[in-house]
Parts: sequence; structure tokens; C-alpha cells
Amino acid sequence: MKTIYFIRHAEPDRTVEDEVKRPLSLKGQKQSEELSEYFVNKRLKYIYCSPYVRTRQTANYISNKNNIPIFEVNALHERVISKEWIPTLNFTEYSYKQWKDRSYKISTGESLNEAFNRFKDAVEKIISSTDENETVVIVTHATVISLFLNYIDSNFDWDSFCRISTPDVFKIIFNSENIIKWEHIDFSKEV
Repeated sequence: MKTIYFIRHAEPDRTVEDEVKRPLSLKGQKQSEELSEYFVNKRLKYIYCSPYVRTRQTANYISNKNNIPIFEVNALHERVISKEWIPTLNFTEYSYKQWKDRSYKISTGESLNEAFNRFKDAVEKIISSTDENETVVIVTHATVISLFLNYIDSNFDWDSFCRISTPDVFKIIFNSENIIKWEHIDFSKEV
């Protein structure tokens, strides 16, 4: 069996507008340190992460604590809302509209269908390169994690997406290339 932990990055510093360069907040750094403790003795082989600063920082804590390498995978990035900063955008309304119409997008952005296909292809490559009985971590973002979980379990829906916290952890167990089960790890109770 193969085990993959999907981790949503720890709390970001929302005062930084640049989506790619947004770092962790001080609280997010502390959360990442606590999160790294959870993975001690989990026998992790690799960490894969999105190229965004906050995911890389979250991954660094786990990597340093467990002495394992990190591989940055561009396709693990968050759904692109727009290439320009839109200060008037209501994130919740926009996200809801996208969940109702997965092809909806702003002209310079990405639809949920596009984000899902990109992310799913990357995850499938990671799964196929993971040997039996290996455990890997993917540090990424709420939207793409939610889309993947919805793909494997239609009960994971808009409301589930809204409940994802920073950080959050989901464990998926595969037998060869097939999913056996998945579970949400209540990180707040684990540390």
C-alpha cells in the first residue's frame, strides 16, 4: 500500500497581496513546527510541494524535522483566480460560483476544471512514482485538495471545502493505483 498525506499549508500572512510570494504568518510558522512533530515516526520518503512560498515554508519544517528531501512541483499550485490582484473580489462568492459551474473563470484565471486536471495529473505521476509501502507528503492548497477529494468522494463538497483550515491534513491510502480509503486527520487533536 502507498500512503499520501495531503497538507494544506499553515496560516499565511494575508497582508501580502502577491499570491505566490505570500509567506506564513508568525502563527503559521508555529503551526508548521507543531505539524512537523506529527510526522515524526511516519517514515516519510519524500515531500512534494507547490512553488508558493507558504507551502514551501510549511514543507521545510516537516523536511527539517524528518530529514527528508522536498521536490517542488509547479502543477501543485493553487487555482489561479486572476493574474492581476483584484482588491474588490469577494473570494467566498467567487469560489461558490466556481463550485456551481466548474468551467467558470475570470479571463486571466483558471476554472476549477482546469485546476483539477492539472493537479490530478501531477498527483497521478507522484502516485505512480511512489513504491509500495512508501509514504509521501504533498503540501499544497485548499482548492486543489478539495477538488481531488471531491473526485474520490462526491460527499466532499462546497461545505467541506469551506471547513478546511490552515493547516489541514488528509491521509489517502492506495493499493497500487487504486484508492482504498481516505480520512481527515484532525490536526488540532493530534498535537
